[in-house]
Amino acid sequence: MTDTRSYALICKLSEANLLKLLTVDKTRGWRPKLIHIRLADGSSYQCYAPEDLYHIAFLKNMILRPSCYACHFKLSHSQADLTIGDFWGVADTFPDMNDNKGISLVLPRTAAGWRIWKALSPRLEVRTVDAEHALIRNSTARRSVKIPDRRERFFKEAFRDGALDLDVLEKLEAEPSPPPGTPSALPAWGPPPPAEPGLPVLYPSKEECCGCEACRAACPKGAIAMEPDGETFLYPRIDAALCVNCRKCQRVCPIGGKREKAQ
Repeated sequence: MTDTRSYALICKLSEANLLKLLTVDKTRGWRPKLIHIRLADGSSYQCYAPEDLYHIAFLKNMILRPSCYACHFKLSHSQADLTIGDFWGVADTFPDMNDNKGISLVLPRTAAGWRIWKALSPRLEVRTVDAEHALIRNSTARRSVKIPDRRERFFKEAFRDGALDLDVLEKLEAEPSPPPGTPSALPAWGPPPPAEPGLPVLYPSKEECCGCEACRAACPKGAIAMEPDGETFLYPRIDAALCVNCRKCQRVCPIGGKREKAQ
C-alpha cells in the first residue's frame, strides 16, 4: 500500500497496534528512502518518504517539539562522552565508503569516550577525519534549527476535532513568502501546567523538556505520567497523591539536573 499520508495516519490511529516502525527502511539501503510500518494484525504499509506529508513536515522543522529549537545538547555544552550521528557529506570525503548503507560520524568528547572508542574501533572499518571538516555538512551538531514562521498556524489549522490534516502543510507552502524584514510570527508556547505547592518543578518552560522520560523512569513511586499537550508532544505530570518529594526526578533530568549543578 502506498499512501502519502500513511505514516502520520497510522502512527496516530494505531499506536496500540504498532509493531514496527522504520522511518527510513534501510533493508535495501539508504536510498530509496522508504517508510515501513507493520501492525500487530500482520498488515504492512510502505511509502516513499519524500512524498509523505508527515516526513516533509518533519524535514521542514515544522513539527519538532519546542526543545528542539533551543537544544541543550549541542556540541558546545553536551555532557555526552561520545557524539554519534550520520556523516553527511561522506560521499565527498570518502567516496569509496559511500555504499548506500549510511556512515556514522563518531566524536569522542571525554577521556571515558576515548576509552570506549578505543575498545570498539578495532571491530569497525574506521577512517579519521578532521572534526571541523566533518561538521561542515552537519551544522545542526552546533546550532538548533530555526522555528518556521508558519509553525504556529500549522498546528492551529492541522489539528481539528482530534484529527490530523496534513494537507494544511501544502496550503501553507503554496502561500507567498512574507516580504523581507517582516517580523516572524514565532509561537507562544505558554507556561507549563502549574505545579502543586511543594512538588518538584520538572520544567520551567517547554523549551526545557526534551521528552526523554528520564524523570518518569527514575520515580520510585510511579508518580509521574507522560501526557500530551495541545500539539500532542508528551510532558511529565506529577501525581501529588503518590509523590514523596524525593526529587530524584529533578536530579536525573538531563536539562534541569545540569542547571542545578551549575547553581
